[in-house]
Amino acid sequence: MIGGSNFARSGLISAALGLSAKDESKLKARAMTALERVYATGLANRRADTLDYPVTKRVAIARALISEPRILLLDEPAGGLGPQDIEWMNSLIHNLSSQCSVILVEHHMDVVMSVCNRLYVLNFGQVIASGDVESVRRNPDVVAAYLGAHA
Repeated sequence: MIGGSNFARSGLISAALGLSAKDESKLKARAMTALERVYATGLANRRADTLDYPVTKRVAIARALISEPRILLLDEPAGGLGPQDIEWMNSLIHNLSSQCSVILVEHHMDVVMSVCNRLYVLNFGQVIASGDVESVRRNPDVVAAYLGAHA
C-alpha cells in the first residue's frame, strides 16, 4: 500500500522502528482496520504509485487513521477531486467525524458547509468569522470573500 512496501516485507522498517513480529502483526491489523474505515480494503496489496489520485487521498487518510487519532487534521481533502469524488469525500469525512474530532482546512466551501458544525473562516490569515454553519454562511465578510453575492 505504501511506496516502501518492499522494505516492510524484508523487515527493515520493523527493525528500524524496533518492532517485534507481534507489534508488526498489530500494525498490519490496524492498517487493515484503517483501510476498512475508508472503504479501501481491496487496495491492501496494491502499490501506492499505481493508484488513481482520488484513491490516494483515501489511502492518505487511512495512513493517518492507523495511529488511532483523537483529532484528525485534514488539509484540503477535496483538493483536485471531481464532483463525484468530492461527494464521496463529504460522506467519508462525515462518517469519520463520528469517530474522532476532525479539523478541516478546505477551500471548497460546499464541503465545509456540509461536514462542519463549527467554523473559523480565515481570509489572508485573519479570522473573519466563526460560529455555526448558518451564522457563518450569512456573514457578509464570508459571503464577500468566499461565497459570492448569490450565496
